[in-house]
Amino acid sequence: MSSRPAGSAGREARRDAHSTGYLEGIVQALLQSGVRTVVATLWDVDDTSSRALFADFYRRLMGDDGRPAPWRALWEAQRAMLRQPEEPWQSHPFHWAAPALFGLWRHTA
Repeated sequence: MSSRPAGSAGREARRDAHSTGYLEGIVQALLQSGVRTVVATLWDVDDTSSRALFADFYRRLMGDDGRPAPWRALWEAQRAMLRQPEEPWQSHPFHWAAPALFGLWRHTA
């Protein structure tokens, strides 16, 4: 397990005055290289809660019920964490509101 929260590398780079737009730069580089959709966190996230959220997100995205659009899979995973978290403290927005979709987030997988 890492010694710092998941997503902290981007945040540390954004703190540096000479690296403005670091997150946006990584997202743009991925999109320009052909990646259709990027999920990036907007702040440091807890390892435990982010693992639960992303596991649910990918389970929904790749589920047997047809493949929902990425926004729908993320939205449903976030709602589930808000309403029925694995632990009560995970219902706080800090734990489920950090992920953002960039690129073609409306397409179906």
